[in-house]
Amino acid sequence: MQLNEAAYNQRVGRNLNFRDSDFSNLQNSYQTEEYLNRGQSRVRPFLKPKWPSVFITHELLEHMNWVWTLFPKMKWIELVRHPIDLIFSWMIRGLCRRYGNDPTMFTLVQESGVPLYVKEAEDYLRLQPIDQVIYSIGALYRQGLTGLKENHTLAQGRLKIVVYDEILSQPEVVIEDLGRFLDKQIAKSRLELILKNTGLPQWVDVQLREQHFEFLLKMNPAFRKSLDAMINDYEELSHYGKKN
Repeated sequence: MQLNEAAYNQRVGRNLNFRDSDFSNLQNSYQTEEYLNRGQSRVRPFLKPKWPSVFITHELLEHMNWVWTLFPKMKWIELVRHPIDLIFSWMIRGLCRRYGNDPTMFTLVQESGVPLYVKEAEDYLRLQPIDQVIYSIGALYRQGLTGLKENHTLAQGRLKIVVYDEILSQPEVVIEDLGRFLDKQIAKSRLELILKNTGLPQWVDVQLREQHFEFLLKMNPAFRKSLDAMINDYEELSHYGKKN
């Protein structure tokens, strides 16, 4: 019921994103003018059934079975990013320190302030911030991969995994592939505008990633086992994306 209300509000222009730093802000929509000029007399066109409702979610792979039970016609695009890049992004943003302390963080947390996806809260709280980051990302990879394996048949034809590196280096190929998956086409002029606004394609700096990997090992050689496991999970998820 709440999702239906959210879909309605999204279409008629309530709760729109005006944050300039977000790629999902209204100014990047191809319907910016329609939303800004909406009025009661203009609401009905936004309710056309052929217009899909789009939601950005986090950490749902583990729960895909009940998501598709509720929404059997839903199509799912899952973006995966290399774990070393994620680790440094989380470190820079100080995410693990903010859980339970920062009211602008909307990740669900347990009573102790530990994220809901953490199974061993006491062990987690004893970790240093960098260890918490590595633990968190590793847990999310494992849980997501487990959910995917348990629901492999359910995901056939309804889940598309997209590798972040490929969006950077081959955006047109990725967008065309997504178009086939969604049975949609994107106008060439719109695609050119997207590429111009995002500065794509971009070179993936693999050398910098390797330097970050070595930096983490210098901080604590014991990280290697966890990092290797995360990279293996990432590659398995990426490989799944090639098959579907």
